[in-house]
Amino acid sequence: MLGNQLGMLTGRIMSKRLSDSLQVEFNVSSTGNLREIGVTELHTYTSVQTSDGIQYGGTNGVIMTKDGAETATFNGHGMGYTNEAGKMKYAGSVFFKSLSKGKISFLNNVFGVFENDVDESGDIVIRLWEWK
Repeated sequence: MLGNQLGMLTGRIMSKRLSDSLQVEFNVSSTGNLREIGVTELHTYTSVQTSDGIQYGGTNGVIMTKDGAETATFNGHGMGYTNEAGKMKYAGSVFFKSLSKGKISFLNNVFGVFENDVDESGDIVIRLWEWK
């Protein structure tokens, strides 16, 4: 069941490349708030596109408090498409792990769902919810 919203991040695709196996790799940097705690997030998303235009793939990343004192890692999977306006829309699931005992300890062993919107210039909005 969909739980409370964990937060929202905004950022940018910093780079993208095509691998030898025809996967597209996106490196993303974003900032925002998770449960009203300021965080910075870095992740890599690798996707492939099917013949019908659907993109699916996986992600790995790290979330840090603004002061860099605490971290959580995550991995996830999702799928998406590019709409008529040229915006990419993704949705999927993500699993968090943290050894933190402080501000972001709430992320330890949390399973969540996300929605990402990416515009044609690479600006991204990430919305996260806890799955209960």
